[in-house]
This record gives sequence, structure tokens and C-alpha cells, in this order.
Amino acid sequence: MSMNPASACKGNRYVQLASDAAQQERMGNHAFAAKLWGKAALLPGNKPNRAWAEGREDTCLYKAGLPRRAPYASH
Repeated sequence: MSMNPASACKGNRYVQLASDAAQQERMGNHAFAAKLWGKAALLPGNKPNRAWAEGREDTCLYKAGLPRRAPYASH
């Protein structure tokens, strides 16, 4: 059973993108995972989900050796 309560929301686009992005991360496909996290961050929803998706996107961009988005780019 998943610890994420949102995972029970079938049809939730954020959950679908986040799950796919996490799977791509586990497979080492960080550039593709970053794209998926970026899409998830743009969806309307709550601020914690947006912040999480933005953070994961940044991490994946870093791991893929790609340019990072502001405000993270200056760090």
C-alpha cells in the first residue's frame, strides 16, 4: 500500500505525472524525469505538490548535467 494519500485518486494528473517521473528517476533517466516533474509543477493544485515537483525537477536537471531553472540556477 502506498504511503501517498493522493495515489488513491484515480485520474489525478499530478499523481500520474509524479509517479511516471519517479519511475524514470529510478531507472536513471533524469532528463526525461525532469520534463515530467516540470509538467507536474505547472498543473493547478496545492503549493506543497508544486514545490515538491519543482525540487525534483531541479534535482533531475542537476543529475542529468542540464541547465537548472531559476532560482536554483544561482546555487
